Amino acid sequence: MKILVRIVVLANSAIFLTGCIGTRAYLTDRYRDALDMVTFSAEAGTVGITAQAAFLETGLAMPITDPPERPVGYGVRGGQIGRYTYAELHIALIGFNTFYLSKDRYPRSDERSKGFEKCHLWFTPGLGGPRSHVEAHPCYGNFELMASFGIGLRVGFNVLEAVDFLLGWVGIDFLKDDVQMQKLQKLQKELNEVGDDDDVDSDEKEETEEEEDNPD
Repeated sequence: MKILVRIVVLANSAIFLTGCIGTRAYLTDRYRDALDMVTFSAEAGTVGITAQAAFLETGLAMPITDPPERPVGYGVRGGQIGRYTYAELHIALIGFNTFYLSKDRYPRSDERSKGFEKCHLWFTPGLGGPRSHVEAHPCYGNFELMASFGIGLRVGFNVLEAVDFLLGWVGIDFLKDDVQMQKLQKLQKELNEVGDDDDVDSDEKEETEEEEDNPD
């Protein structure tokens, strides 16, 4: 029985991690990593021009929407294709920048920690932020330009996400955002724990049977 359970556990692990399910999860993470590298979107609700080079940001920009309404964008940003909300206020070297993926449209977006809220003074990145699940947020790898006069365009490339994309092909999750593979590895661990628990139960049962067969 113990051997049979172990075989089943190992077979399931192999199916999940090296079979069709594992391949699909791996390729899904690579696709999401590829999207993470690029920002290309149309935006509405902001007037101004800003530039970011890694953690250095500058420009002059302000939202023109009525609170609590936020400016919106449509395109590729934060590893998603579609609608998002943001807010941006810059006065030369001082400002803040926020980015949110819609939880209704992207209910699992928090798992990858791509949204952020950050305030900054030039040369003091992250003053008061960013609020994220990771300390060194990938938004600090951005090289990005935004120009908008009520309606505008944002384009950018993220070098940290590019490193994460390349390393991901050899199994290194640099930014800890390969959530599909993380789920499979968690499942494998749970399956292994089930097998280990059964081993313990089997050993205890054998010891009990031996004690019954050889009473003192």
